[in-house]
Amino acid sequence: WARVAKGSADPRTLFAALEAIGYDDWISVEDFSLERPLDDRLKENLDYLTALWAESIADSPEDEADA
Repeated sequence: WARVAKGSADPRTLFAALEAIGYDDWISVEDFSLERPLDDRLKENLDYLTALWAESIADSPEDEADA
């Protein structure tokens, strides 16, 4: 099993698609890796996904049109 940041899915593509359609609700991910304690994995995954979401919002075409 792979950590969320090391998996085969591309969260950037997912977030860009969600942003493009105006999705503004919950998403869920699964991390079955056992390399680190659960609390560490949760924090790492949340930090990683939050940063990617912020990037996708900053890079959205809507923001560029408003500039």
